[in-house]
Amino acid sequence: MYYDNSFNNVNEQIRRNIRSGFTAKITDKFTYQGSMAFSSFGYTRDYNANNSLARYGSIEGGSFGDVDQLNDEEFNDLKNNLKKQGELTDITDRVKRFQISNKFTYEFTDNFMINAIVGFDSRNNRQENIQTNALLIAKGAVPDGTTNQGSIERATRDFFTLTGEINAQHKAYIGDDFSFISSIGGQFFRNDDFQQSVVGSGVTDGAITINGSDIFAEDYQSGFANYGLYFSENISFWDKLYIDLGLRIDGNTAFGEDIGLLYLPKFGASYIISEENFWKNTFGSTFSSFKLRGNWGQATNFPTPFSGDLTIKANNYLGNQSFEFLNPGNRDLTSETVTTTEFGADLGFFNERLRFGFTYYNGVTEDALFTPPQPDSSGLDPQLKNIGEISNKGFEVSLQSTLVNTEKHNLQFNASYNKNENKVVSSGGAPEFNVGGFTFLGSFVKEGFPLGYLRGAHTTIENGTAVIKRNQNLGTTFAPHFGNFSLNYTFNNKLSFFLNGDYQLGGQGVAVDDVLRFFSGVSDADRFPQEILDYQEAQANAGAPTLTFFDLASYWVEDTDFVKIRNIGASYNFGKFVKQVESFTLGFNVSNPFNFSDTSFDPEATGAGTARQNGFAGGGFGFGTESAPRIYTMSLKFKL
Repeated sequence: MYYDNSFNNVNEQIRRNIRSGFTAKITDKFTYQGSMAFSSFGYTRDYNANNSLARYGSIEGGSFGDVDQLNDEEFNDLKNNLKKQGELTDITDRVKRFQISNKFTYEFTDNFMINAIVGFDSRNNRQENIQTNALLIAKGAVPDGTTNQGSIERATRDFFTLTGEINAQHKAYIGDDFSFISSIGGQFFRNDDFQQSVVGSGVTDGAITINGSDIFAEDYQSGFANYGLYFSENISFWDKLYIDLGLRIDGNTAFGEDIGLLYLPKFGASYIISEENFWKNTFGSTFSSFKLRGNWGQATNFPTPFSGDLTIKANNYLGNQSFEFLNPGNRDLTSETVTTTEFGADLGFFNERLRFGFTYYNGVTEDALFTPPQPDSSGLDPQLKNIGEISNKGFEVSLQSTLVNTEKHNLQFNASYNKNENKVVSSGGAPEFNVGGFTFLGSFVKEGFPLGYLRGAHTTIENGTAVIKRNQNLGTTFAPHFGNFSLNYTFNNKLSFFLNGDYQLGGQGVAVDDVLRFFSGVSDADRFPQEILDYQEAQANAGAPTLTFFDLASYWVEDTDFVKIRNIGASYNFGKFVKQVESFTLGFNVSNPFNFSDTSFDPEATGAGTARQNGFAGGGFGFGTESAPRIYTMSLKFKL
């Protein structure tokens, strides 16, 4: 059981988890393994981000002016009002989830076995937002004395997944030099999803059931299955050279023959050169291991279920039914396919106390899925389409090192660096379109540019004149450079210390809070260079137009470089504590202790409003973002 009352007077969470497992050797050849898990999550939430009722977002967005300039009385009045708003806020989220898995294994011989797995995952979710008249009055959304604007919004979801798999594995050997591991199997995943939303307005304050004078309801349900067959062959030559071959065949009942079966091959090879005698004789323990590897393979991502179908929506109008087009339909819709090629090497030195890894990869997504806008003249809603090709290529370098390794001291340091180059190689002839943010400063898809790059005006002052360049590339929300690091130290097998974190470089994001502060007339120091401020003042004094927030788009964009320490912790094993306690360990951990960032907002806690793009979301728009809190945890562990 876990309880957390968060860092304000609204957010709380309660988690309850129960897990169990069971293994039985039914016969010498037949084994059963079963597991069950039940989870219950309860949350209370606050309004924030893109919501006019947000307390934190309103402060950061300048809705209350520059709070640093308020006197004590004004500040305390605002503080008490926001506290009251929090007490009146009633947003809850409840999740109950039950999972069960059964695995049956039959070993015909030491080299041949069959596995069968069947299980299900049942999840029930209920979200509720009760807005009372008292809350709306406190937030200034309605005037004092209002009694008929209360509402209850309730959304429920029942999601059930049934899974099954059967596979067979056979091992064969030719002498001591060659071995073969052959596998064949089939899988299926059946998903049933039912969602319902009910909104009651004009609800009496204090009511927790929907009894309003006006009720609006809608629901959604779908059922479909993913299924597939797979074959794989692993061949070993002299325990030095390994070949992997495989083929996967995937299908989806939501599209039937429109997409049909997809054939996804893979191939891989690796060669451990350091196992050769000449290597050992030449380098010994100095250059202790050297492995070359390469892989090629394909994976797929099916479109949103039933998104290729033409659908209509039935509405109630004056007591009669009316109809309108909903999804336009696309019979040519198909699955996007990602083809990835990678090459790499693993190197070990000084009996593996120092290890390096290098991987180069090139992934190409064909028939990429997006939802570009329809021509205005069509009158149709946007339709999911396969419109082009996306490239992701780069490399990863990793380091694993044991700096100290003595009888009492052990010190290890690990780190990695990644570089990724993302580009829309082809948009399939589609014009540039917006996938998030705003029109004047948004996330766009355009051929030859990074996926979801930031586009807006770039303005400079030259010889006292504003030079405005529209629709410029202002950056990418995906940082091209990133990695992680960790440090671990143990002393005498009793004291342990660890630290880990990660970083990113080269990305950009939009300080939406500052855009809103600009609207509210709040001037933030260092937001604009002096020449912009001088120009604005000169224009205002001359009665001439000043630069608008559209013109200043590039100045809302910030570099999102950061270094974050995720965890710092230590533990000490005191050994035998009393006669009944064999060992006693005391631990202490700090989560999110230090964040170093170039942005005025948390670059990880951002949104982009791009869920409609079949899941694509680059983030990069910081509005009322709240970072993960710093958490201190102490643990006591006893072994009896």
